[in-house]
Amino acid sequence: MDWNESRDLLWMAAILYGIGLVSGLSLVSKSNKLVSTLVPLAIIIAGFVAQTQGLAIRGQLVKGCPLGNGMERIQFILWSLVVGYLIIRVLFRLNLLGSFAAGVASLGGAVSLLIPSLDSAYWEKEGYDGIFSNHWVELHASVAIFSYGIFGLLATV
Repeated sequence: MDWNESRDLLWMAAILYGIGLVSGLSLVSKSNKLVSTLVPLAIIIAGFVAQTQGLAIRGQLVKGCPLGNGMERIQFILWSLVVGYLIIRVLFRLNLLGSFAAGVASLGGAVSLLIPSLDSAYWEKEGYDGIFSNHWVELHASVAIFSYGIFGLLATV
């Protein structure tokens, strides 16, 4: 595992989200009291840190917000879904919502990484000078994509 490779970190995030889903669902079963309520949250936060670092490395590579191909857009939407959960988790103790967010992030992250056609190396093309024409367009695109994840999370609440 290369900690400076964005795909490796995104795989690590998907795996951690999957572990967070399993540990969160084990809280729901009344027979299993071995898992503290903070364990799934800590695992989801670890996955969030790995996904954030992976997206940051990809952003440095593409010289902007990583929204240039399908894999990057899916990862960004999943990242915003988890951000929304973490913000809501500070205000309310919705453990089952964390399991939902972790499950969607794990499944969506794995699918986006497994399909090679979603991750084309557009930044390696000749004459590439950044993904967006200016910073205002980049801000607009990132906020629009961010809202998809937030709307998806709020639709379940």
